[in-house]
Amino acid sequence: MKTKFKSILKKNKTHLSITISIDGNKIKHNLQRVYPDGRGSYDDVIKNIPLWLSQFPNGETKATFASEDLPYLKDSIIHLWERGIKRVPANIVFEDVWKNGDTKIFESQLIELADYIIENKIFLDPQY
Repeated sequence: MKTKFKSILKKNKTHLSITISIDGNKIKHNLQRVYPDGRGSYDDVIKNIPLWLSQFPNGETKATFASEDLPYLKDSIIHLWERGIKRVPANIVFEDVWKNGDTKIFESQLIELADYIIENKIFLDPQY
C-alpha cells in the first residue's frame, strides 16, 4: 500500500498540495490542537515535518491567531521558518474573541517580526 501511495504522489506531485497542520511553536500549537484526552499534538506533528518537506519542499502551513495565542505570533512564525517551512500565511480569527489590549499585542508582535526579518535579511531570500 505504501509503495502504491508513494507512486501516486510522485506521479501527481505537480497537481497536489499536501499541507501539514502545525500552528507554530509548541505552546501555541498545543493551545488549539489537542487529542481527546487533552494532550497536545505538537510532538507528533513536528516529527513528520522533515518527511513532508522532503516530498513537498515548498510546503506551507497556515497559522491562525486569536486573543489567547496572539503573544506567540512572532515566535511561532520564526519557529516554523526554522523548521524549514518557508511559506507561513498567517491570519487572525474574525469571531468576537478579542480583549482590550489585543491590538497593542498584535502591533508589538508584528513590529518584532518585521525587525527580525530586517535584521536577518530574510526579505532577500526568494524562498520566503
